Amino acid sequence: MLTTAQNAAILEDDYVHAVVDMACLFHNDACYLVFAAAQLFPAELDAPAEEQPTSYPVKILKSKGRLVRRRYLVTAKQAQAWYHNCLKGEVQLLKGDEQSYRPLHEKLFPEPSWPHLATTEDFVAVSDVMGALRVHHLMPRECPSVLSQLCDAAPAAVAWLCSELGIDFLRHPEQFGSVHLLLPNPVLRYLQIKLHIDAHGAEKSLLRLSPRRNHSVSGLEAMMVEHRPTGISAIQTVTAEGSYLEIPHAGTAEKFELFIRCPVRGVLEWKKDRSYVTEGHLGLEVIGTQKVIQVPGKDGLSFTVDVRERVSEQVIGKPGRANSIPARLRQGQYDRQRTLAAEGLGQKWLHRNQEEATAFVRQLIGAGKHRVWIIDPYFATPELFSFAAATAYLSTEVTILTGASTALTKPDVNDKEKEAGEVMLLNTSHSDMKHIQIRVMTGAMPTVHDRFLVIDNDVWFTGNSLNSLGERAGMMIKLPAPEPVIDKISQVLHDPDRTKTLADWVKHRLETRESAPCSRFIKLLRWARKLKGQAFSRPHPPSTLQPLVLKVDNKINEISVELEKKP
Repeated sequence: MLTTAQNAAILEDDYVHAVVDMACLFHNDACYLVFAAAQLFPAELDAPAEEQPTSYPVKILKSKGRLVRRRYLVTAKQAQAWYHNCLKGEVQLLKGDEQSYRPLHEKLFPEPSWPHLATTEDFVAVSDVMGALRVHHLMPRECPSVLSQLCDAAPAAVAWLCSELGIDFLRHPEQFGSVHLLLPNPVLRYLQIKLHIDAHGAEKSLLRLSPRRNHSVSGLEAMMVEHRPTGISAIQTVTAEGSYLEIPHAGTAEKFELFIRCPVRGVLEWKKDRSYVTEGHLGLEVIGTQKVIQVPGKDGLSFTVDVRERVSEQVIGKPGRANSIPARLRQGQYDRQRTLAAEGLGQKWLHRNQEEATAFVRQLIGAGKHRVWIIDPYFATPELFSFAAATAYLSTEVTILTGASTALTKPDVNDKEKEAGEVMLLNTSHSDMKHIQIRVMTGAMPTVHDRFLVIDNDVWFTGNSLNSLGERAGMMIKLPAPEPVIDKISQVLHDPDRTKTLADWVKHRLETRESAPCSRFIKLLRWARKLKGQAFSRPHPPSTLQPLVLKVDNKINEISVELEKKP
């Protein structure tokens, strides 16, 4: 009666047919395991239809490859034997393909410990059989490097994998290189749960258990755990003698969990976080007219908006229960959870206290142990000393991404005769600033508009520039999913078409500025100031310098310098 895996939870008569679903990457004459799952079919189900292999071309590191998905139709015994080999570290292709290729994979670790199984209704992949699954997983400790390169180099190929397997690998990267055993419920075809309230107002749950062919529900145990806002109120277990079960509630049902357990196979069904809907509100809306909006100054740009009108409302079901205390308690819990989530993300409102905002940002920067990235299009010399120099660890590497047109081409706040970019380059050339690297976003407008602080593996976001944070009302918050943002910022930092190092930008700026009309004007203005200073430094007869006239882009700019005799 027992399988070769010596697992009493998998009975020999429960399953007949199976599918071993495998996806592999063929690249540089090697075969890499992408994902694999062996799914057994309950005995009453026929074998699924044969499917042809599907593939998708990819290109990684300038060399071509191909993703291939193959569904092998096998018997349940063959699928279990295949998975048993996977447990020993021998992942193989089937039906002759193993003679040509042997999939390469990381070392796989069982979850949970074999032969124990986990029961879930939320498996990450799409199952051929509806309902809860008993599952076992073989997982690598980290994503294989070649599959990480696949995500970066061929996002379209990853999207193809998602459509083929029903797995969003971008949200579940831990599934790359994994192997799974999927066991649909072999006893129950369907489970129905319904709330019943008798004439006296007493509540109970009615369960209908629909067995599969050649199976019986007799002996199955139904366990219901009732949850109240402040804890568990009841745990009740009923043993099935037929297809219908009644489980009385401890008062009114709020939320509950339901387990269906077989004494031999273990937990077959798990309904988590359930509740009954006793009242519903339906509203009917119609689109009566459309309004056209014309945007001024946008080359005739316009758009339409559907005008909706609610024409009816209807309440279905019974009115809410008289006891509103649970609802009030759960609302309080919800509000506290949101407050705790905001505190965990460092949500902070900054207004009318620039010193507080500056101290807050300096504290964040000082906590960075490995890296600090400051992305601010208006970052210049004052911010360099006020924020970038606030690191507390000697090993912290600081990278600043600022804007050329928004910050560095303007006169420095302290040295008006030099641009901010020149002064920043001089300041960062000092020995105590060698750990600070500055990159400049070129172009008419910076690539990045908002402001970000990357502190080690955390990302803080704010709409205000650091030099005005706290002066005007603004918000800072730590992003809940920092990795994608770090990847995007890193792409901008290392894009030679959109950014340059500060040294390269200043060099190019000085070279091109000599021929720029505006730069000639600034140069003449500096010469005039210098000439005026020399006039004050030595005696000479009274004279008046005629107004200088400089023609720049067909515009006349006059500079009047009066020279007076020094007494």
